[in-house]
Amino acid sequence: MEFLSRNCLEGLKINSKRLNRYIIEGQLQEKEALANVKELIACLRDSNSTIRWIMLHEHTSNKVMADIVQSIVKEAPLVRLLLKLSKFEHLLKELVT
Repeated sequence: MEFLSRNCLEGLKINSKRLNRYIIEGQLQEKEALANVKELIACLRDSNSTIRWIMLHEHTSNKVMADIVQSIVKEAPLVRLLLKLSKFEHLLKELVT
């Protein structure tokens, strides 16, 4: 379980860096978004699955498992990723619709 938690923490850092590339003001243009839609959707999917895994395992009924996840994954990076992902989803929605 500890290995999975550390792996998810690494995913948290990687996804945060990937989102930073896209949410810089003016960086994501319609033409680029349409050309790289698979990469953008993969980034969305990976970020969402990382957040979902952490949130589910932090609130599991297994106290030992929850303690391991909570000791490895801190709240601040998770919240930052959630905010970046929200901004990215909004930008992508505005470009596509």
